[in-house]
Amino acid sequence: MGYGDHLMAIGAAAQQHARDPLRRPVAIGDGRRVDMRCPELRWGLDFLATQATVDAGVPVSWVISHQGCRPYHDYVAMRREWNAQHPLRRWLPGAPRPAQLVRRLGHYVFNLEHRAVPAPLVLGEREQALAAQWARKPFVVIEPHIKGNASPSKQWPFERYVQVARALRRHCEVYQVGAPDAPPLDDLPRLATRNFREVLPYLKAAQLYIGAEGGLHHASAAMGTRAVVIYGGYVPPSVTGYDFHINLNGGVRACGTHTHSCRHCVDAMARISVDEVLDAALQLLGNARERAAADAGAARRLSSVE
Repeated sequence: MGYGDHLMAIGAAAQQHARDPLRRPVAIGDGRRVDMRCPELRWGLDFLATQATVDAGVPVSWVISHQGCRPYHDYVAMRREWNAQHPLRRWLPGAPRPAQLVRRLGHYVFNLEHRAVPAPLVLGEREQALAAQWARKPFVVIEPHIKGNASPSKQWPFERYVQVARALRRHCEVYQVGAPDAPPLDDLPRLATRNFREVLPYLKAAQLYIGAEGGLHHASAAMGTRAVVIYGGYVPPSVTGYDFHINLNGGVRACGTHTHSCRHCVDAMARISVDEVLDAALQLLGNARERAAADAGAARRLSSVE
């Protein structure tokens, strides 16, 4: 399970717990085993069940999300498509399991009714202090790379990220985030982060995040930070996106091609211009400044009353 998958599962678990009149702990996994990967994201989230909770017989509710079974994928539709392609093999032994369907089909089919909910991640005292320190100045966080096992259909051209970063530096500071050994984006300074958890305070403090659909855009949502998310034609923004982000897909229908970068996705990314990303970024930066000014005004009024 990647960070994005786990963040969506935590958001779903929080929503499920809030709606449960019994307030049972929520287990994320396959209905028997709790997926305890990404443990650093679970800190402070007491509503999440552990395997020890389940083994002790404590009543829990489940969010079914694990490797090969994601709530945002439509495995019934994928199975139907495979059966249509192989009508004589559907009844024979060896038909692909859900986790194998994408490799056989070459693409995912998405559950269009799925909606992502921001994960209510909790920052520790030191993380809060770091976020407060960095929030004193406006800055943007940008990640031009996708993880190694992600669909290549998610990659927006690197040189366009360079142009966006150069233009935004006229308005505020811009920092690159991501793996330390990833190729640098122009001469941008890098945030000194060693792992995913260490990015969270910077995302909390940032006025904006820019990057592909993936773990960091879900982390931005968890931190309440606005984002310009470059989707392209791989996954529908309505399925894994958030309404306070600007999600750009090139105006195409998602194809879910995972094993290679298809012509459809290349064309979709090509339609997302530097100007479109810049306009979206400046729009959100303007909204962030207006919100900060309103908050400061409210604080001054409260102080004068006291």
